[in-house]
Amino acid sequence: MLSAAKSASVGAIVIDSKGHTLYRFEKDTAKPARSNCAGLCAKKWPPVLAGDELSTMGVDQSLVGRVKRQDGRWQLTLAGWPLYRYAGDRRTGDVKGHNVGGVWFAVAPDGTKAVAVGDDGAAAGGARTRWGPLGGADRDLLVKIRQAWLWELPAAQLARQRARSLQVKDAGKRLAAQRAELDEEIRSVAGGLRVALPGKPGAEQRKWLKELAAAKGRRFDELFVNRMRAAQGQTLVLAAQVRASTRNSLIREFAQRAADTTMKQMALLETTGLVEDSALAPQPAQ
Repeated sequence: MLSAAKSASVGAIVIDSKGHTLYRFEKDTAKPARSNCAGLCAKKWPPVLAGDELSTMGVDQSLVGRVKRQDGRWQLTLAGWPLYRYAGDRRTGDVKGHNVGGVWFAVAPDGTKAVAVGDDGAAAGGARTRWGPLGGADRDLLVKIRQAWLWELPAAQLARQRARSLQVKDAGKRLAAQRAELDEEIRSVAGGLRVALPGKPGAEQRKWLKELAAAKGRRFDELFVNRMRAAQGQTLVLAAQVRASTRNSLIREFAQRAADTTMKQMALLETTGLVEDSALAPQPAQ
């Protein structure tokens, strides 16, 4: 699991399933991906090895890849950059490896270097806007939601045409109309903040659309409702996190609207009676 998280001192970062901060090495290369940390270096900076399965939250899965190391093992990459942990991080939340030697940096959800937060609360070297400082998590919110809508809109349009249940057809119709309206809004917000937005869904999202296109009858209805409900659960978490932490008033307003709309759409999907437990996010441990 790769997840986006917020560090009080470093800003938006990526963590693994145990909550450990992940890093990138400036002496590596991203194009092509290549790891130049081996031997004693790899003992201090253990590589994040690629397994058989991967899930992400707040991190665009289409940016995740892998590269073969000198020892023959496969290492995860983000936007081409090989990922590492730092042996000096003893507890979850530690970012002691950030800026070590001027070549090691905590990695942001888009694969760039995490941007430290200055004393005035603005991202050092980051964008300043008339609505307040624009941090990495703010940008990630716009990118992730736009990418989600790029597959949810055609999926909803498919539901209008192919769903067997009248409830699912109606849900598809209403979702498609709302998604088209919200897409205009996110492009307006991103344009004002000069944030580049993706133009196509991620690899996993394109796979979901292919599955929907091949499904029929009740199978289509169940697949559409549960894929959409699970994706919206992730969107709600991301919007709520940014809403609670952003210092940019325009992003705060957008995150609030995105969260409100997503909750209404989740409730709409649930009225179909087809939502399965697998589409619901697990409750946090108490």
